[in-house]
Amino acid sequence: MGEKATPNFIKIPSAERVFLFLLFYRWIVLCYIALVAFLGLFSALKIPWLYYTIAITLVYNLVLTAFYHSIFQRLRQNFWLITLDILVCFFLLALTGGWRSPFYFYAFSPILVAVIIREYHGGILAATQMIAFYNLSIFLNDKFTEIVSKGWLETWVANNFSLYLIAIFFAIPSVLMNQLRASYEVLNDYKNKMADTNIKLTRSNKQLLTLQKINLAIQSSLNLKDVLRKILDGLTSEMGFGQALIGLVDRDNAVIGEWLGSRTIPCELYEDQEVPLKEESGIIANAALLKQRFSVSLENLPQQTPQIPIISIFNNSSFEVIPLLAGADAVGVILTGKKEQPLTAEDRTVLSSFANQGAIALKNALLRKESQEVVVLRERNRIAMEMHDSVVQILSGACLLLDACTRKLKKDSMELRDKLSDVRALLKESLENVRYSIFNLRPPNLEDGLVSCLRRYSREFSRINSLSVNLSVKGDEKPLTVDKERTLYRVLQEALANIAKHSEARDVGIEVEFGEARLLLTVEDNGKGFNVSEALSQSDSGHTLGLLSMKQAAEDFNGNFVVERLSPSGTRISLQLPV
Repeated sequence: MGEKATPNFIKIPSAERVFLFLLFYRWIVLCYIALVAFLGLFSALKIPWLYYTIAITLVYNLVLTAFYHSIFQRLRQNFWLITLDILVCFFLLALTGGWRSPFYFYAFSPILVAVIIREYHGGILAATQMIAFYNLSIFLNDKFTEIVSKGWLETWVANNFSLYLIAIFFAIPSVLMNQLRASYEVLNDYKNKMADTNIKLTRSNKQLLTLQKINLAIQSSLNLKDVLRKILDGLTSEMGFGQALIGLVDRDNAVIGEWLGSRTIPCELYEDQEVPLKEESGIIANAALLKQRFSVSLENLPQQTPQIPIISIFNNSSFEVIPLLAGADAVGVILTGKKEQPLTAEDRTVLSSFANQGAIALKNALLRKESQEVVVLRERNRIAMEMHDSVVQILSGACLLLDACTRKLKKDSMELRDKLSDVRALLKESLENVRYSIFNLRPPNLEDGLVSCLRRYSREFSRINSLSVNLSVKGDEKPLTVDKERTLYRVLQEALANIAKHSEARDVGIEVEFGEARLLLTVEDNGKGFNVSEALSQSDSGHTLGLLSMKQAAEDFNGNFVVERLSPSGTRISLQLPV
């Protein structure tokens, strides 16, 4: 915190102010002595060396005034130096006769200085010394005989004891002043502490209001992209960060991807970027793996840390890497940087609280997304069952009735028999299409492995469509993420559907090849083929969704999708994905 404003008399200690006042007192006494001497009022006293003594005192006062601060500090550190001041006063008294010397009142000042430095003890000690030197000055000037002979003994006693009285009575306000000053300093310290506490409470209240505002915003939606965007907006607009990025942890694919940046970061700098979820991938991966936050800059990154393109967004400025922890797992990672003021410990605490709130909202959005997928799968199963129990049964019954009607027709009703046969063929084709649609609506059972699932589907497809389907596998089957297995299954499903509907093929070849770093799926038929360029252009424009969906599935995993027309006839579709 900055230095607190205090009253002026606290900046200069009270004791030093009193010391200045005593200097002023010395000047008043000296001026009085000089004025009286100038007017000749001391002539009856026959004071020797009066004018020389006034000159010496003038020089002494000038030295005290010029160096008052350092002199006062030395007196506080070395109290015995007050004896030197008492000796000077003794010298002045001795030069001016000792008894009835005009410098008697000037001799009060060392006692008063001793009082403000050491209170009672210092005052009594200085008064005792001054009494001894005062009487010594009288003795040196041989004034005791005069005092006794003229009956001034009572005055002499009063002069001695007045030095003690001055020390005692002046010590009382000095003690009170010191106690008041100490009390004020305590109260002032409490005031400053209360001001600090008030500032901290105000800042904490503001931070809590900001967190509440951000929390209400991110909890107001369960849409994943909306939640991510609101988290980023909270970091930039409410918490003052210039740039922010958030990535999702994909444990199936062992990467941190699906990055989304604040509005100030061009999307091409982070789109399609993935950070492998491995320790050697650097601080971003370690934040998720170790569930630990990092405060780093490009200047202090370890040499072995990979220079991930995402990090370069912060342009050599420091940035924070915070894991989004929901329970025991990290669901994402936040990167924030370019804040106008350096982060304080309180800022980091608020940032951690915000990350916790964001993690909960993000987890809820991900659970909603997963639940929606489950609902879609259940709905597809329900539709498939309803179609099987209703439409299939109706179409099957209609085919049976047509068969019965055809058998009962007379031989001369050939024309009607032919029409009924045509109707029966249409119904049978519709029945097969419905059965195929039911088959495709049901989600794949991948628990037994990808190859086993593809073999089951190929056999069922061959049976339904009366096609020869041959599936071969090269290499050892490797475990894939669930998303990749589903993608391969859907691409094969779509490819076989196109063959059944359009190619007029009789034979289909499927090859699955497992390589070291890639997986290749090839589907080849001996049908009539089609114009690949025209089909792809129609797919890009949205007129046909089959090729477009397969192409998009490959791009989602940084894979390749190729369609070729074979010579003299047939088509080959290839999908390559990284393992």
